Amino acid sequence: MKQLPETSTARQIGHQSAGKRFLLTSTNPTHRNSGNLPDAPATNRSESEPNPIRQEGEQHAVTSPAAQLESALATTIEEKTARGRTDQLPSTKGWHPGARIGATAELGALLAYNDDGSTGICNLENGRGTWLNLQPQDRKQDHRPYSVWRWMAAYNGRPACLMGRLAPGAARLELHASDGTVAEADVVDGTFAAEIAVDMAVLRHARERLEAHEAASAEGRAEFERLMADSRTEMAKLKVRVYDSTGTLLYDGAAINATD
Repeated sequence: MKQLPETSTARQIGHQSAGKRFLLTSTNPTHRNSGNLPDAPATNRSESEPNPIRQEGEQHAVTSPAAQLESALATTIEEKTARGRTDQLPSTKGWHPGARIGATAELGALLAYNDDGSTGICNLENGRGTWLNLQPQDRKQDHRPYSVWRWMAAYNGRPACLMGRLAPGAARLELHASDGTVAEADVVDGTFAAEIAVDMAVLRHARERLEAHEAASAEGRAEFERLMADSRTEMAKLKVRVYDSTGTLLYDGAAINATD
């Protein structure tokens, strides 16, 4: 939201046309810049946030969460400073790595938290930290023992993922699919990240659905909105079970709700 088989990765699909890109992902709604566009996409950064230039030989996987966080933080600060966005810089100190999916996969994610209370999600590409998206403050969840920072439906046959923070007293989280598949989340210092291989039939050809229209057109935007609605419906079919340290079930219900 780092997972399992091809596992572990926050994924999104995009269609670029006429200088615009539609990205299918979801973060906490208070963090969205436009619709469901995060500060910096987990897969393809927008033109305003280009990928850092890598030298040949630098593309090796970095398996240490601390090193991935350091790389993501450094790149974010460097690029935002170069663009004069110094009012949006994350703190340079006090960060700690949290739960992770896709540690060395093509696309992954690493949750992070700061001593000052700030939180974020690092985009991982082939094991390297490439960007740090700051998260808003967690909203209080009276009905479930976790908050959602990011979720991703199973586009084009990819795994679905869920990431966030567990409430005090919660120790373990599982994702359950209707076919009986179960994925246990990586849990680190109260943060969690899980991905699960599940067939969401209506999203098997999500990319083709987007690419059938010009991204800047009314039809393209309408199709994007339909995909997001389908994504939310499919993600809500996934079940989450949360347990405390003794194995007592604290929650058994839909993975996301209308506010996630």
